[in-house]
Amino acid sequence: MGVNMDLVLGPIVLAVVVNAVLYGTCVVQWYTYWISGFKDPWHTKVLIYWVMFLDTFHTCATVWMLWSFTVDNFGNLAIFAHLPWAYPTTPIFIALASMPVQWFLAYRIKVLSHSWIVFGGICLLSLAQGGCGIAGGILATLISNVADFKILIPVATSWLGIAVFTDVLITAALFFYLRRSKTGFSKTDTIIERLIRTAIETAAVGAIFCIIDVIVFATKGDTNLHFFFALPQGRIYTNTLMLTLNSRSGLREHLHSNDPQSISLAVRSCGGNEVRD
Repeated sequence: MGVNMDLVLGPIVLAVVVNAVLYGTCVVQWYTYWISGFKDPWHTKVLIYWVMFLDTFHTCATVWMLWSFTVDNFGNLAIFAHLPWAYPTTPIFIALASMPVQWFLAYRIKVLSHSWIVFGGICLLSLAQGGCGIAGGILATLISNVADFKILIPVATSWLGIAVFTDVLITAALFFYLRRSKTGFSKTDTIIERLIRTAIETAAVGAIFCIIDVIVFATKGDTNLHFFFALPQGRIYTNTLMLTLNSRSGLREHLHSNDPQSISLAVRSCGGNEVRD
């Protein structure tokens, strides 16, 4: 069995390292959130607890996977015919992280647009991409051999294609509805511009990783190059969520607490409630 270690094991090592770094940024974001004293509803806090659990569990699993590859099975090429479960189940973890975060962002859009149709459409697209991701992860566990993953290309491209479309749609909708919220007042419009930049900078990152992932998987499906872009996606969605929530503190400081209407718009468009005084 000929295995090009640079293209099979190398991307796994790099992906686990990058994922661990991104997990560290998630920890910083969680800490920032809890010390900021946000008075958010229970479902927002449940979502935060969920991504905390998911990210911690998946990051620990990938570290164990890397140990299995590089220590327990050092020099044993047969491991690539029966991959550790943490590898093929990665799409499942990504789907379980991306769906609730996309629903959260969809609710932000609903608050701005007052449209349940837009909200429902985005949620259905998110559910479709999550379902494809979970299905792909289940099929991958049944195949297990990295050399045979090429047969998963139709499922993977469908999953990632819908995910990209959903992320782009969320970004475009946030941009459109935030721009429409401009009032002509300097302070409020400055806040809206900052919200637009935050929306684009956070939501677009996930879309970029998905696009690269689907291209690399479709063209280099017999290697693990795509894994470098796939593994960190769950942490990217978490960072998108936490950056959105934590941005409220900076917005409030920028407003100097002197414009209640602008503060209300800022915190509602960030998907939460006011911060404690």
